[in-house]
Amino acid sequence: MIDVKWIVILVVILLVIHFKRKGKAKKELKQGRVGQKLSKEKKLHYERSGLSDEEIAFFRQEMSKLRQDISAWEEQVGAVAKLRAIDQRTGGLNAAKALFKEIVNEPKRMNSAGDFIHRHIPIMRNLTEKYKEISSQEVKNAEIYEILEKTAEMITSMSNKISEDYLEFVKNDLEDLSLHMELAKKDMESKEMESRLEDSELQVEDFSALITKEELLK
Repeated sequence: MIDVKWIVILVVILLVIHFKRKGKAKKELKQGRVGQKLSKEKKLHYERSGLSDEEIAFFRQEMSKLRQDISAWEEQVGAVAKLRAIDQRTGGLNAAKALFKEIVNEPKRMNSAGDFIHRHIPIMRNLTEKYKEISSQEVKNAEIYEILEKTAEMITSMSNKISEDYLEFVKNDLEDLSLHMELAKKDMESKEMESRLEDSELQVEDFSALITKEELLK
């Protein structure tokens, strides 16, 4: 059970990091560094997906922010051994990257991944940045070690949740794949059964021919 005192401390630290990042994001936006030029292929893909020009602009803005958050999370994982260990157990980072690609491929489904985009990934970025910042302190006492332990628990839980986000998003595809595999299996079983029946019929014909031949020889 997480003590209320530690929750308050974590919230305060998260708020500080949040406002620092918010100011940096505004600065980048003013300087025109957020987002890339839209290629003709991507524009055609979005149009074929049914997005208007306004929806394309909004979608790209959301994906740019999401990409930054995932990249920042990946940076922390690469820098801290404990975060790497957590990610190896949970597979959250790979799931996040895979889900990002799925959303880009199906932009009309962005809203169905709302929690992933607006809550889970930003929280994960904040938590991992905070963990790296605190763990890098040269002098640590029992209180700091406890904060790190509680934060690691929260990161593990969130990473598992992000993996679940991915599975939920592709659930229909997995069900379709499972159905296709089942139909293919039944088709193979049916063809195998037909082959056995054909072999049986040939054996019966051969046996009948043999009997007829024996009767003629009598």
